[in-house]
Amino acid sequence: MTKPRTFAITIGVSLLLMTVAAGVAFGYIHSLLIDAPNSIGIGANVAANKDLFLNEILLWLFIALLDFIISFAMYGYFNNGELKGLNRIMTGLRVVYTFILIWAISSLGSAYSLAGPDMTDEVAVSIASMLQSFDIKWNTGLILFGFHLVALGILTWKHRRGSKLWAVLLLIAGAGYVLVDG
Repeated sequence: MTKPRTFAITIGVSLLLMTVAAGVAFGYIHSLLIDAPNSIGIGANVAANKDLFLNEILLWLFIALLDFIISFAMYGYFNNGELKGLNRIMTGLRVVYTFILIWAISSLGSAYSLAGPDMTDEVAVSIASMLQSFDIKWNTGLILFGFHLVALGILTWKHRRGSKLWAVLLLIAGAGYVLVDG
């Protein structure tokens, strides 16, 4: 039987890795690629930096893998008799969010497959549209992620090892995701 400490360490390390990966994938690469005055420029950026774009996609896939690891480590950490139902809801919301993230990442994969040195303006616009589709799908998923955080906040509040401060912060963060992305 895995100890709560092992689950907590798994969650913490995974969240740290996810933070770095997301900072590079979205904060650096994605921002760099969409820094253009129009859709044709965005498509041209992707084509000119195709290897960098592939790294973004791989980082997003790594983030999705970490999301699954975190989901099941959280489930293990909070798995006790009285809170099993709420724990399943919290875990289920994060797992569904992760599948939505993978669906969003598929838009990046489609854009990657179109990018090339001899592409037309029409293809460049399609690539930009696929990057926008990624953003829309991911933001939609973040609404579910917000509900996951709300459930996690309630679970943290009720759990015997839970911190009331963390619970309140999770509830505020969850509400923020739902209100901002909704």
